Amino acid sequence: MWLSSHVQGEVLPKLFAIAKAHRELQRDPKFWHMQDVNVVDRAYPVRNIRPMRGYQNPELGMLAAALKSIGIDHYVSRLDEEPQISDLHTIVKNSLKSLRRILKKPGRRLLLPGRDVWLWSVLAHKMNIPHMFDARISRLVARDHVVLKEIADGWRLTQNTIVFDTGFAGSIYNHICQATGKKPINLMLSTLRSGEQLWPTHKGARRKALTIEKLPKYQKTGTLRDGRATQWLANLEEYIQAAILTIWFWYHESPAWIPQGDRCKVIGCRCKSCNLWR
Repeated sequence: MWLSSHVQGEVLPKLFAIAKAHRELQRDPKFWHMQDVNVVDRAYPVRNIRPMRGYQNPELGMLAAALKSIGIDHYVSRLDEEPQISDLHTIVKNSLKSLRRILKKPGRRLLLPGRDVWLWSVLAHKMNIPHMFDARISRLVARDHVVLKEIADGWRLTQNTIVFDTGFAGSIYNHICQATGKKPINLMLSTLRSGEQLWPTHKGARRKALTIEKLPKYQKTGTLRDGRATQWLANLEEYIQAAILTIWFWYHESPAWIPQGDRCKVIGCRCKSCNLWR
């Protein structure tokens, strides 16, 4: 299962890397969450972690064992607390269902650029939706077209690639087009750009998109260093919260489909999203 290998092979090694950096700066674990340490996005070799018993799933058990081993006991008791964000899970899951139907046309591929859409990548793995996710893309990185083109060359963009983001202005998509000279399909969760909102009639999309953008993430905003895109891991507190969100989103089942969320219901609508359904 992707989640188990992701937690054991990606999340926990980087968690130990952050903890090591914090420990070198401040030996008292009580102050770790107050420090802001730049840790390059790299794994730190660790041995296999045996999950602690008493948790809802083995991934939470592995995370609990890792936290206990680095001396952050106050987090272990909070791992089973359910985040009050079921409506956000609903919109992420259902937007992916819509994208999956759009992607059924041969040759279409999904690109998720930037940190804000990291939860879409998690659920895309769960739904077995082929996609490309690149957390390095930020406004700063996107403005450097030389660096952006070097990154985008690895994406192998085509006119059938669907670039999906939370929104709102579409500036990153514009920079991708300018840097690569290509014009893929652009869809956003919330935007005022004509025809580019995934569900044009969905109310509250902007509020939910802003809430999702403020959720904890594994990495800090992508930046430039020595002419290359560089991304640091988030601080210890935020990184742990992102790991908990990953596991929760994977196992949580939202009960309902967003009303009119599968496609626009406006008769005769010619928006880009509607055209892609045909």
